[in-house]
Amino acid sequence: MSARGVTNVDTLTAGDTIYGTYYNAKTHQCVQLTSYDRVVGVDNVPSHPKCR
Repeated sequence: MSARGVTNVDTLTAGDTIYGTYYNAKTHQCVQLTSYDRVVGVDNVPSHPKCR
């Protein structure tokens, strides 16, 4: 992901689920990937303190 200009800014774990928050400084886009053995969701994050 770093080759695409995306940086991991936060990671949370709840049981077997991992929530990774990623930020692209060039596009100012912040997204959260939800993983449970594989990526099961990708969501825009409208506001995160580390996405600046």
